[in-house]
Amino acid sequence: RQGIEGAGIDPDALPGSHGATIGQGPAGPDAPGACGGSGAVRDQRRGPGKNGAPMVELVEVLAADGSVERVVPREEMRAGRLRHRCTFVVVRSTAGEVLVHRRSDRKDLWPGRWDLCVGGVVTAGEDWVAAALRELAEEVGVEADEEDLRYLGECPYVDSDVDELARIWTVTHDGPFEFTDGEVLEARMVDLAELADMLASQSFVADSAVIVAPMLLGNRGADAAD
Repeated sequence: RQGIEGAGIDPDALPGSHGATIGQGPAGPDAPGACGGSGAVRDQRRGPGKNGAPMVELVEVLAADGSVERVVPREEMRAGRLRHRCTFVVVRSTAGEVLVHRRSDRKDLWPGRWDLCVGGVVTAGEDWVAAALRELAEEVGVEADEEDLRYLGECPYVDSDVDELARIWTVTHDGPFEFTDGEVLEARMVDLAELADMLASQSFVADSAVIVAPMLLGNRGADAAD
């Protein structure tokens, strides 16, 4: 818990407490070739489960040009390593520190690893910005508006685990942060030097380490991700 309270993180909100290849994507959030967006696909985020099973999370499978080929259950996307949309949001304090967190051991990809972004898979028919704001609220309890986000870019990423088209934003927020959905094991605010040290010594999720760390750290981030 060291440093948690001072970073605006509620320690009692944490579970267990009391209580690759990348490329250059289009230049902007509405650039041609990007998939999704308001009205692009009808809202199909959840499909009916079979025989009373829980609702199924649906995601869009993307072609090489970013267009939507078909809609499949999330587990099928993971099993087939199918290209899909995802969002990354870097949460920074007014002093420039970065919120890092360690993922739940129950995550379907890279469980237990550290991450320097909040975000996740965009569901079928969901707008990019709406997905980023939803993940902020669900993962760290930050209720933000579109104008609070600063767009950093779009980038495809491919490795042996994932094939994704990512859009990246940053948001400034000093907390408090809440972790109520069970996806975060621990979290802390770190300055850029501490972030570089963590990237070099801890196990981080591959995509944000490769795509986003260099945006924050320059060459130092690329070296740490290697």
